[in-house]
Amino acid sequence: YYFPFILVGFFFLNVVAAPLALTLPLAESTDLLSVAISTVIFELFVYFNFAGISLTVYGLFGILGIKIPLNFRQPFSSRNVIEFWRGWHISLSLVLRTLFYNPTRRFYGRTLSIFAVFMSSALWHGATLNFLLWGALHTISFLLTLFFIRYHMKYLNLFLLAVSIFLGRLIFAESDTQVLLQKLSFTYKNQNAFAVLVDFPATTLVSLFFAILLVSLEFFGKDIKIIGKRNYKFLRTPISLLLISVITLLLIKENGLLYAVYAQR
Repeated sequence: YYFPFILVGFFFLNVVAAPLALTLPLAESTDLLSVAISTVIFELFVYFNFAGISLTVYGLFGILGIKIPLNFRQPFSSRNVIEFWRGWHISLSLVLRTLFYNPTRRFYGRTLSIFAVFMSSALWHGATLNFLLWGALHTISFLLTLFFIRYHMKYLNLFLLAVSIFLGRLIFAESDTQVLLQKLSFTYKNQNAFAVLVDFPATTLVSLFFAILLVSLEFFGKDIKIIGKRNYKFLRTPISLLLISVITLLLIKENGLLYAVYAQR
């Protein structure tokens, strides 16, 4: 049961995420198209890097007989912001719920408890303005999602999910306030940002293809039983594992830049 998680995690980390790390210099640009492309790629990089490590650790601990939470549960299979956070970095969510949400909810109600959770999460990532803005953005998104759910506004929830993920990652990635303000101005400079991607190694472009494909499968296949379970079952079938193993053997020689993204902060 646990070994397939190691294979999938290794594939996420080494074949999908590592080559995408070579695109990180794109984040230095501030024109609209470059910001959009770099933000989307950075979101994919963070996901497959961190999920890859988490799945590998989950599998290793399971083989040793130690049960730990599955830290990622296909977050892009979500229909709204709340579902997204229930599938992203679950171990941290459990800690924040215990230390901040539950005590605050007891005395101050739901709204302030949600604010306390995201602000504490922001400060856990870093004590800088961009992380505080990130926490405020996701607090507002979370509260709006509760409102939309109450009035059955599912399409608004999907739109809010896309916007909050994109803006959240853009803010998360830039700690220089002046540069962040330039990016948030969304100024179009008539630059061909797509041309920059062509200059990257072929393995990076292949990894970008796999990243987009896997996230698309998560999102558009969430109503399919094997994907809707949100435990990467669709990647742990014999056929999927065979394909993953073959692709890994073919591409592992040029694996880009391998490091743990959260360890860099």
